[in-house]
Amino acid sequence: MAVVRRTLRRALSGSVVIGVCCLLPMSSARAVETPTTSSGRLSAPTSSDTPPSSTSLPVTQIPQIKKYYCGPASGEMIARAVGATTSRADGAPLSQEALAAPGYMDTDREEATKWKAGTFVTGLNRWLGAPLYTQVDKPTGEQAWDALHSVVGVQKRPIAADAVEIAGGVHYNGHPVDRTIGHWIVGYAYDDAKGTSTWTDPAYNAPTVSWYRSVQAPTVTVDTEQFAADHLQYNGIAR
Repeated sequence: MAVVRRTLRRALSGSVVIGVCCLLPMSSARAVETPTTSSGRLSAPTSSDTPPSSTSLPVTQIPQIKKYYCGPASGEMIARAVGATTSRADGAPLSQEALAAPGYMDTDREEATKWKAGTFVTGLNRWLGAPLYTQVDKPTGEQAWDALHSVVGVQKRPIAADAVEIAGGVHYNGHPVDRTIGHWIVGYAYDDAKGTSTWTDPAYNAPTVSWYRSVQAPTVTVDTEQFAADHLQYNGIAR
């Protein structure tokens, strides 16, 4: 995959109103090891291990089943990757609809998983049964790398980003340049030597997204610092 390398475009003032993007929930995905407590709840590792210089977690891309389900689809990818196929809160089986429900990401009521409301991390943490994920607003490239190293590299958990693409500006993975898009994606791999990270895109193969045919691939590899500058300065990352 070609590495996305772009120049930073002029920042636009004011808030960005987002709407997006949709199909086939996956029935299974390969899981990675995440520590649990004696009660079976997920817990954050306390390891001080040095992160590897490159790594890739076994995350399976899952298309969104509704145009505004990029958040629940990203949450499902993360939950499957850590083996949380039922809710630690109420025992519900894992699905995008379950994560979109009130008490989780509240996506159906809002028709979006809103960054400022914090519902992505609230819903995902409730599902996982532990406060593993937190939001980082407008992360610098250094903060993005810290999330990749600490969470993906050491803790072996994927991270998520609510990336924003401004109409007429820099876009990634074939997303249409004529519209402003806010879109949750999942980060699961990085390579220090190349300065890159790799993310899964739930808009790929998602027919309820009107522009899904333009999406180039299920994953996209980007220059991490440039991606943070271009797309993470309106919302941020969940790590």
